[in-house]
Amino acid sequence: MIEGSLVALITPFLNDEIDEDALRKMVRWQIEQGTDGIVPMGTTGESATLNVKEHTRVTEIVVEETAARNVCQVPGPGGVEALRHQALEQQFEQVVVRLTTLRDRLDQ
Repeated sequence: MIEGSLVALITPFLNDEIDEDALRKMVRWQIEQGTDGIVPMGTTGESATLNVKEHTRVTEIVVEETAARNVCQVPGPGGVEALRHQALEQQFEQVVVRLTTLRDRLDQ
């Protein structure tokens, strides 16, 4: 069960591309402030406008930044196209597998 405060993040951009450094800083800051979870592509509007590659990259960054911490990630797979939604779900499954592998390595 998910409990506590979860934050829907905006996706920062620089020169029409995801600003990965700024996104990582936002995630770290939220964690330092005590959030219990991060919601990339949540209710901030980007979910329906970014392509699958961008959407997946935002999720990967959040997973990378939260992997070694006790913070959950709840990526928003929103969008208006059913095929896009399916593609994102498949991408998220792959990200979860990578997260599990990363956590296993960190626990060793």
